[in-house]
Order: sequence, then C-alpha cells, then structure tokens
Amino acid sequence: MNTKEKLLKFLQKTYTDNAAQKICDELGYQEIDGKLYRALCDCIFIHDWDKASIKDIKVNPLTKSATVIFALPDPFAESNSNDSVKDIVKFKLIKSKDNTYKIDNMIGGW
Repeated sequence: MNTKEKLLKFLQKTYTDNAAQKICDELGYQEIDGKLYRALCDCIFIHDWDKASIKDIKVNPLTKSATVIFALPDPFAESNSNDSVKDIVKFKLIKSKDNTYKIDNMIGGW
C-alpha cells in the first residue's frame, strides 16, 4: 500500500469510512509525491502482536459493541517463558449496507 487511497480502501473492509479516516489521521499518515509516509516518533510498542492470540470475544447486540481479549507474550518475562499478559479492546459496531458489521470506533484498548 503506497497511497492513502489504497490504505483507506484496505481499512474500509473492516472499519466504517469515518473510522478508517480517523485511523489514518490519528496515526499521521500523509501522502507526499504519490507515496505514503508516516512520521517517525520515539514511542515503542511493548507488546509483540505477531505472537498474540484471541482468548475471548464477547458481542453485545444491545449496545452494538464487541470486546476482544488478547493474550500477548509478557515483554518482561524471561525469553524461554510462556507467560502472557492480557489486553482488552472494545469496539463499537455498525451494520453496513451489505448486512455485515464493521468497526466504527474503538471504545477502549489500543
């Protein structure tokens, strides 16, 4: 994905149009001379999301929200340890025209 348009189309498969645009804006993606860039920052991510697994998903049809509980390797555990930490992410869901649900907003988590 080398353009903002391609990134938005990719995100819109899972997120609503507004949520996809908000993600691009909040993460600072910019298109310069037809190429997609993101500003460098000094923040670090302590979770290894490549090794994450979903432990539980709870969908509440009354509030139209979903809660996903992830298990992630503990970044401070010994290298040979199987210790994990829990991260909870909540989403607001919107039913789209094609009768599927898309994420409209992250309520908590990341």
